[in-house]
Amino acid sequence: MAVATRRFVEEADVTGRSVGELLAMVIRAREPMLELLDRAGGIEGLARADAFEIAAYLEGRDLDALDRRRASRPGRAAMDRARSVAAAFELGRRLERARAHPPDKLTSAVAVAAWAQPRIGALAHEELWMLALDGRGHLRAARCVARGGLHGAAVRAADPIRAALRADASAFVLVHNHPSGDPTPSREDAVLTADVAAAAHIAGVPLLDHVVVARGGFACVPTLPPAAEAARADAGEAARSDLAAPAPSSAMARATLAR
Repeated sequence: MAVATRRFVEEADVTGRSVGELLAMVIRAREPMLELLDRAGGIEGLARADAFEIAAYLEGRDLDALDRRRASRPGRAAMDRARSVAAAFELGRRLERARAHPPDKLTSAVAVAAWAQPRIGALAHEELWMLALDGRGHLRAARCVARGGLHGAAVRAADPIRAALRADASAFVLVHNHPSGDPTPSREDAVLTADVAAAAHIAGVPLLDHVVVARGGFACVPTLPPAAEAARADAGEAARSDLAAPAPSSAMARATLAR
């Protein structure tokens, strides 16, 4: 068992592989792709090549003799493998661009609305998103925790809490859309916010805000009045049970996001 486990770990680790071996893994070849690297002029030349050129390298053909629009172009199998290589390099370039720009800082309702408007502001159905933040208010992760039709999205208070904990958030924000175009929060929105805030307090990952976006703008969900908060004093205990044992439906604190 120990030998099998060690072998599995070794096979899963790609950091010690050569460039030729990594390329072979990308295109599922049995041997390291040393000839491909030689024809392309090394990894830098291969990274600059497009899929058409990589396919020509795979087939060992002269680029000057190829025509992208005629029958002399590479075969389908070579193009499929070449696209895989080109996609791998493109992912690397996008990672570098992402690292060059700091993540969104969502420290105000305006910033949250600016993030959400182009994503969910004009949808014909409702979506509730949990935006996980680090200790400085930067976006760590964004997760859609509920999706519904024109009549609302059913959501459990514990759903965004679980998503925030999985993202290792220091705090989080909720944002959802109103397909009607009116961002005015409903009483159901306020009830949901109170339920989630109670669960968040217990879980140790605070809910900072709940923003509603729509075609007509955005608004923050207000907290419930004291009397309503008192009437929902058991929400925290229900949320505690829900987080600990998700199966029993009686422990679920349910709410509906009104349009």
